[in-house]
Amino acid sequence: PRAVSIPAFSGRAYGGLASGSARLDLSQAARPRIATQAKLDSVRVEQVLKAFVPSAGWLTGSLGSSIDLQGEVSDLGRSLTATGLASLLDGSLDHSPVFDRLAEIARVPAFKTLRFRELQSNFRIVQGRVFTGPATLRGPQGDWIWSGSVGLDGTLDYAVSVTLPARAPKVAWDPRAMKARLEGHVSEAIAEQRQKFEHTVHDSLLARARAAQDSARAAAERARQAVEDSLRRKGRGLLEGFFRKGAAPDTSRR
Repeated sequence: PRAVSIPAFSGRAYGGLASGSARLDLSQAARPRIATQAKLDSVRVEQVLKAFVPSAGWLTGSLGSSIDLQGEVSDLGRSLTATGLASLLDGSLDHSPVFDRLAEIARVPAFKTLRFRELQSNFRIVQGRVFTGPATLRGPQGDWIWSGSVGLDGTLDYAVSVTLPARAPKVAWDPRAMKARLEGHVSEAIAEQRQKFEHTVHDSLLARARAAQDSARAAAERARQAVEDSLRRKGRGLLEGFFRKGAAPDTSRR
């Protein structure tokens, strides 16, 4: 047959339950493709990731997800495309590429291992990159929001913000060190945010300079008008005095 369809399936997988439908395309015998729509309930995310990425032990937790997935069976790591929504409970990020880099930038080793109660995110997988976000992670080390992608080759492109709890580790932020560490893997999102900020500051300063120039012009115009009015009044007074002095006195008796 050129294709095998499975209208419905369910069973235990990756430490939890999986259900959905699937289709195996055999039209190219050397490169069979699979497409599936699935729901995952309480599966172990680390087991799911290991099926596609050999070094995937950095993320653990109980995963619930709905996903549309397709790719070549013989090379899912490169050909896989997928979209879905994931909710991860009671897990940890242990030496993940994103947070390892953040720990280096902020000089907070505790960021290399983050435990969380809940993580929710939309995601998609395209051309060997996993795009997530905006994803929200809530845990004892703060509330994290990030958006971007991580490649299966380990390259990063993320923008991250964090709200730290009152007793969070002190962050020693070194802008020069941050720039040096990110060189070569600079997040486009962070660069865009910095550029927007610089443009905003430039526009604000330019607007203030123009306002100051307009104010100076208006003040100069008012001063010029005041001088002209003063000279006009003085000139009128001189003329009136001159004509009064030149007039003959009235000596007629009434």
